[in-house]
Amino acid sequence: MADTEQQRQQTSADGEQEPLLGAPGDASQQQLPIYHNFVIGTGVVAQAGAWILAAIVWGSVFSHDLMLFSAHPLLNSAAVLFFIQGILILQPTHTAKQKKQGTYTHAALNDIAVLAAVAGLIIIEYNKIDHGGTHFESPHAILGLVTYILVALQAVVGITQYFAPGLYGGVDNARAMYKYHRVGGYITLLLMLATVCAATQTTFNENVLQMQLWAVVVASVIVVLGVGARIKPSKFGWFGQQLRSSLLKDWYYYYIDYEGLKKSLRSDSTRNPWDEEDEQRFVNQLEEELDKVFTFQKVKSQEIIRRINASEKEVSEVISRSQAAEQNERAKASAPTEDEFMLLEEDLSDVIADVHDLAKFTQLNYTGFQKIIKKHDKQTNWHLKPVFAARLNARPFFKDDYDVTVINLSKLYDQVRTRGHPVKGDAGAGGKQQNFVRQTTKYWVHPDNITELKLIILKHLPVLVFNPSKEFEKKDSAISSIYYDNTDTWELYQGRLKKTEGAEAIRLRWYGGMEIDTIFVERKTHREDWTGEKSVKARFSLKEKNVNAFLKGEMTTEQVFEKARREGKKSEKEINDLEQLAKEIQFRVIDRKLVPVTRSFYNRTAFQLPGDARVRVSLDTELTMTREDNLDGRRRAGGNWRRTDIGIDWPFSQLASEDVERFPYGVLEVKLQTAQGQEPPEWIRELTASHLVEAVPKFSKFIHGSAILFPSRIKLLPFWMPQMDVDIRKPATHHFGLDRPGHSTDASTSAAMDDDTDDELDGDDDGRPLNDDANVQRLRAARDALEQHEEERRMEQANGNLMDEEERLSHKPIANIEDDYPLYESDDEDDDLEEAKRVGGWSYRWKLAKRYAQLAADRTLYVLKNASPLPKPTPVPPKGGTMGVPSTAVVTQKRFRAPKGKKIHVPVRVEPKVSFAAERTFLAWLEFSILLGSIAATLLNFGSPLALASACAFTITAVAALFYSLALYLWRVRNIQNRRAVEYHDRWGPSVLCFLLLGAVGVSFGFRWAGGDGGGSGLKG
Repeated sequence: MADTEQQRQQTSADGEQEPLLGAPGDASQQQLPIYHNFVIGTGVVAQAGAWILAAIVWGSVFSHDLMLFSAHPLLNSAAVLFFIQGILILQPTHTAKQKKQGTYTHAALNDIAVLAAVAGLIIIEYNKIDHGGTHFESPHAILGLVTYILVALQAVVGITQYFAPGLYGGVDNARAMYKYHRVGGYITLLLMLATVCAATQTTFNENVLQMQLWAVVVASVIVVLGVGARIKPSKFGWFGQQLRSSLLKDWYYYYIDYEGLKKSLRSDSTRNPWDEEDEQRFVNQLEEELDKVFTFQKVKSQEIIRRINASEKEVSEVISRSQAAEQNERAKASAPTEDEFMLLEEDLSDVIADVHDLAKFTQLNYTGFQKIIKKHDKQTNWHLKPVFAARLNARPFFKDDYDVTVINLSKLYDQVRTRGHPVKGDAGAGGKQQNFVRQTTKYWVHPDNITELKLIILKHLPVLVFNPSKEFEKKDSAISSIYYDNTDTWELYQGRLKKTEGAEAIRLRWYGGMEIDTIFVERKTHREDWTGEKSVKARFSLKEKNVNAFLKGEMTTEQVFEKARREGKKSEKEINDLEQLAKEIQFRVIDRKLVPVTRSFYNRTAFQLPGDARVRVSLDTELTMTREDNLDGRRRAGGNWRRTDIGIDWPFSQLASEDVERFPYGVLEVKLQTAQGQEPPEWIRELTASHLVEAVPKFSKFIHGSAILFPSRIKLLPFWMPQMDVDIRKPATHHFGLDRPGHSTDASTSAAMDDDTDDELDGDDDGRPLNDDANVQRLRAARDALEQHEEERRMEQANGNLMDEEERLSHKPIANIEDDYPLYESDDEDDDLEEAKRVGGWSYRWKLAKRYAQLAADRTLYVLKNASPLPKPTPVPPKGGTMGVPSTAVVTQKRFRAPKGKKIHVPVRVEPKVSFAAERTFLAWLEFSILLGSIAATLLNFGSPLALASACAFTITAVAALFYSLALYLWRVRNIQNRRAVEYHDRWGPSVLCFLLLGAVGVSFGFRWAGGDGGGSGLKG
């Protein structure tokens, strides 16, 4: 083995930042209590309207003499108030724990609202019967009756779908009702507010209460604005609407005609039974849509490749002139100008934006086909999904891999950005540096955002290629690691999870395919900050044929490094260090009976300036963990150091579901090496704060894979497990993403650049035209000619090779699409608007009016949009696939539900100063208690009853503070010792103490005021 590969790497492997006492169970941030939903975002507006409305009603009632009927407006206004609270508590819920808490709180609040409403109804009916009044004649009475019925229905549906889903035929059917229950709740709220407004026109109000209509209307509008602004249309799951809002207008006619397919599906299935003729007609229409999408996607892919090739020639030509000008004085006249480089950069930015748009186009259309097939199978009872899988496989528009495109764009963009002087250095230099410290943070990336994230990063850092002279292959980015542990004690797993001092992880890693002969033996050691040491990763390399002998102790460490000593390429000290490392690892493997347990596989895209480790970003995709053990009576690795029945053939469809875990997200790792006090680059801060990533401190592939793959043997689970139930996609919180250059506003790069003429007419400050350079004009002309040529050849190029492509791909294995891979939430029920249009009548007019009302409400609420909270998360799509597109493997979806007997471990860093802080807090409380006790003792020296009462009050306060602080201190110490992630902040203690103190002072002044001087005679001797 080459000596250059025998090296030791010492890095800050665990240099992530985390709160002093850790973060409670959420994977990215501290989880706020559920009651924050009452006021988050525009919840404050809704609360203001609700309480103003209640104040109007209650003020009017209590300002007049009370009677039995007075309870009716009081109870019903209370019902409205509690109903609003029940809505707000679920806007939003992020984690499984929050969903459960929110659901129970929602049910409790609505139960109170229902009880109040029923009591109000009983009172009004009793009053009507007692006085012989008529029923349900006024608008208020009619609206009230409808509202009562809706409230009852909402209560029944809400309780049964959550607590008795079996009544609906199962959990899935019950969940399908959620959307309608949600819509019904909002409609019920509107009816409640309308009923209150109508109450101002009743005789009782005009003669007794005298509530003003305008005041009630204003309060109701405030409630609607506050609640409405927090409604997320995506929660209602209309995929057609989401498709229309997400498509690019220039590509409008190339998207799947989802609405047209739905109309075709309904037109016959709702009138007559679906027959073979209907099926053939629908399949033909579906194939036309698939051909259209596949052809366009293929054309755009080829267009992007041609544009990259053309840009490569232009960049090469411009850089050649630049280098010639630097070396030859006579060539300076032809040196490229800054405008030429800017134009090239704009062209490349335009191509980058097109790659992003094409990826989004692919995602949307694939989802559309999956949705319409599922809808077809459900409505017609004809099973088209298995058959259509072969059609999709023959036109695999969703299988494009953009890795090669990203690498080529990265190379060109880096050359243009550096003006032909890219940073030189050893691509592997980052791995050879020793004892350097990095700050490392990890993030999850949803498959929908992976391509966009790569394109954003490459505009700041080039893709790191270790062998630029070799043509890139997919396997070049593959990384596989075999993790070792003791399957009886799981001591390495436990240590890495708890982050105990000195915790180790031992793994064997190789880069590329199974034919790679160089295997790296690595050890990661965790060090606590208070030790003054840094966590390190150290490794050395072995030939694959020697791995088994080394791990069994049959090959000594002297034999491992015999060649290195003989060649003399490394110093004796370096070899001794590596030999000591090898001895320690070999001893631990043998002594602790460590065996292979988990393999991790992923494809890594690394972004870094060659030889510069200050900023390094890596993105791991297609992350998969597999079992390597010999437990459960199955010999997977056998006596070998790794199993040999799998390689790097992701998604490992040959493995049983219990042997593989396909992680649903990409893993972004940002490593910074900055000077003390130096801030990270601005673009890094914007990226990590954007909607594209979800922070997951201390995420570990080894820990996650072991926890999932060995559920019966591992009881302590990592803290991010509950986050697996939550969709990490988020709306854009600030302007961050890919932008097209300023010269083009079109979404498609094939659009003509009509604004070039305008640019040429503009001048700079001295009156000279900006773009009068002949070279710039030549580049523009070449680019425009290329665009025109591509436009003319587009359909010809696509149709010419279409059949050959289909014939070639039709021999591939058929994709298994038994599971759905939704990119967007959508219901499986009908969208009734089109059906109502076909039927006509008042039903269609009512639904059309509702749609226009919804559009008007959207415009009204646009101003409040930015104040809205984060949306409720949705179920995570099934695992597998890239770019939001599923793999062809059978994917077993693993939903985390913490089973009985298991615990979630939250990483908690406890430093010595934490205990000191708890002691100081207790001493502060103790000091306060002593002060109050001293006041009480002084008051006892006065001989009046007033002094005795005051002394008792202060004594009670002092004793209460003393015992409370002691209990709190003991509770904190116990939790700190057990490293529990609980809420150490005392929310109520200081406030309660202030109220007790205020009460004691109030007692003193109260007795003094009531009894004069109390007959005291001064101090007792």
